[in-house]
Amino acid sequence: MQIFLDCANSLCVPLAQEKTEGPCEVIIFLGLEIDTVQMVVRIPQSKVEEVIKKIEDLIGEQKTTLREMQSLIGYLNFCCRAIAVGRPFCRRLINSICGLTMPHHHLRISKGVRLDLAMWLKFFKAFNGISVFHDRYWLSNVDMNLYTDSAGGPNLGFGIYFQGQWSYAPWPADWHSADITKDITALELFPILVSLHIWGSQFQNKKIKFNCDNMAVVHIINTMTSRSDNVMCILRLLTLACLDNNTLIRAQLVEGSKNLICDALSRLQLNRFRDLAPEAELEPCPFPTHLWNVFNPEQSNC
Repeated sequence: MQIFLDCANSLCVPLAQEKTEGPCEVIIFLGLEIDTVQMVVRIPQSKVEEVIKKIEDLIGEQKTTLREMQSLIGYLNFCCRAIAVGRPFCRRLINSICGLTMPHHHLRISKGVRLDLAMWLKFFKAFNGISVFHDRYWLSNVDMNLYTDSAGGPNLGFGIYFQGQWSYAPWPADWHSADITKDITALELFPILVSLHIWGSQFQNKKIKFNCDNMAVVHIINTMTSRSDNVMCILRLLTLACLDNNTLIRAQLVEGSKNLICDALSRLQLNRFRDLAPEAELEPCPFPTHLWNVFNPEQSNC
């Protein structure tokens, strides 16, 4: 700091002394308290309470004004400085105000916007205003020994393997009747959501990069958005799980990647699975059955 001050003085660069602080281990920057000892960022609790009130005021309305929506977006963008994983879920709110110019102009609160607001509200009501720094390096799912796979079709399902622990399940009958099992993108995302619900506490503060041979899935994970309503239902719960565990996820395209262990699980071939992973635990981890309601937000209980 002293070297910088001496340099600025020699160059006759004026500095605002009232805005000069440090060096210190805890500093207020852009309204956030950054603590390099405990490695956390703290959002003022008053801001958290204000954003909760703004969401509650809007979520039950059919319409709102440009001024009110801009105010909410401003609060969410402020919070996303500390909780970056939620930033993509400000996008639909921002898109909703495109083309409006006057503060008193009204806009309709669509079903998609309402669902995004419900996700934010659930998170903020359990959020204590403290965000822990993420681990420094990205870990691939290979580094973590975490694999997922899905197979669409009758008598098929999904499989997950994580460091000897595993889980699997066949697709429910109502998914087949609703043609959900024909949407391979949604099916590929679903076991990632399940893994965060089963082992999320072990993924806390980590940055995980999934290797995937499906370009559409890679794009959706990296942007956290999709035109598909079914995929957005999964992404909302996926984002909420990431928010709860302060986990960042990304994906990279890997052509022709082999995933034999989870391929066996997704095809319900347990004998083949045992041959491929003899070190796996004897019993699967319980599947959180409420996730079968992921496409019915009112019933998902997530």
